[in-house]
Amino acid sequence: MVVIGGGQAGLAMAWHLARQHLRFVVLEAGPEPGHVWRSRWDSLTLFTPAQYNALPGMPFPGPPDTYPTKESVAGYLNAYGVRLRNCGSKLSETRKFWPGDAEKSERNRGTTSLG
Repeated sequence: MVVIGGGQAGLAMAWHLARQHLRFVVLEAGPEPGHVWRSRWDSLTLFTPAQYNALPGMPFPGPPDTYPTKESVAGYLNAYGVRLRNCGSKLSETRKFWPGDAEKSERNRGTTSLG
C-alpha cells in the first residue's frame, strides 16, 4: 500500500496500517514529515488546544489549553515519523519530476511491525 504525504492524515493512516501489520510506504515530498509546517508564517498557531492535536499512539507534547506553534507541530510530526520508522515502517522522500526529467522518485517497500 502507498500512503501519499507525511502530514497529519498520512502519518495517522500509517499508524493504523502498521497496527494491522500491513505492508506500506509513506511517500513524502519533503525531507521529513511535517516539513511544510516550517515554511509557514512565523505567527501560525493551531486553532485547537494541544490536548486535541495528538495523532494515534503518541500524545501531543505541551501543556493543555495552549495553542501549538508551527515549530511545535513540525517537531511533533517529525518525531512521530521517527517513531514509525523505529517500529519498522518505511517513510520515503520523493522528488517531484516532470515528463522528460531523468530523475525519478525514490520508492521503498517495507514491512511494518509494532512488536
